[in-house]
Amino acid sequence: LDESSLELRVDTGQVARTTVNSNFHVATAQLGRNGQQLAYEGELSSVHVNSMNLLDSLRSGILDSSTTAAYKQNPPRKQVGFRTATHVGLQQLRAYSSLDLSMLVKTTGENGLIFYNGGKSDYIQLEIKNGALHLQLDLGDGAINVRNPVRINDGVWHEIRVARARFRHAISVDGRVEVVEEQGENEHLDLNGLLYFGGLPRNKREHSNFIGCLASLVLNGDEVDLRLDAVVRGEIGECGGGEF
Repeated sequence: LDESSLELRVDTGQVARTTVNSNFHVATAQLGRNGQQLAYEGELSSVHVNSMNLLDSLRSGILDSSTTAAYKQNPPRKQVGFRTATHVGLQQLRAYSSLDLSMLVKTTGENGLIFYNGGKSDYIQLEIKNGALHLQLDLGDGAINVRNPVRINDGVWHEIRVARARFRHAISVDGRVEVVEEQGENEHLDLNGLLYFGGLPRNKREHSNFIGCLASLVLNGDEVDLRLDAVVRGEIGECGGGEF
């Protein structure tokens, strides 16, 4: 199917096809006798759009009922390039009860730390391992790991979103969502210190630095500029030239 077509399959094996425009929305509704729209009442077990399970996305907090997934990005905003073993530090990440972080990433690196924020024992980090994204965090009951299998080290922009709420933790890559739910005694993420992007100071834990580009960073609804908002300014530069 091309981008302008829609295919609907039901469990009887019937297939219906039609064309749609760029403002297509998924809705659960039916029409009454007079043409008015009535709310759908019933159950949905599987809704996929471009290989993304929308129901998993709703459960994870990656999407809410008013969100339309954007598969085609506008020109990436506030791009920065990490070309050497450097890092920048922002004010502490606000993720005590929940987190919603989104950004665009472009890299050819197999491994690299994208961000890290620690606490006395709790921490959260997002890194690239063997070309794919791994989210790891500890609420005090041991490490929780979420891996998204979509490889992002192909030198093109990828839309990344990280979300958590209590015991549910998720990563979305270009609309594909991976969710892990682990319930322990602790549900809060107690952090202190700075939120680092690209790497860590030498006295922190061992890691591989991120080499590539970051852009369009939004933390809990606030757009962030890694140059202007940094309290620790590393040697980051422009993103361009095709080296990533």
